[in-house]
Amino acid sequence: MQPQRDLRDIEEIQELFEAGQETGTLESSEVLDLLQEVDLSTDEIQQVYGLLREHGVEVVDAEFL
Repeated sequence: MQPQRDLRDIEEIQELFEAGQETGTLESSEVLDLLQEVDLSTDEIQQVYGLLREHGVEVVDAEFL
């Protein structure tokens, strides 16, 4: 079993947090595009969404903005 990495140390995820904290929202397509650049497991992707929520960042569809 691999040791669990701190997802906040990954540059692309840091960019997500910074962008989300500036506006309070991120478009789901923006999140998905960025996460595709990083090799993450399904569990890690779920953790990213959870961390975004914990930091007050709402992920929304573009049509709801």
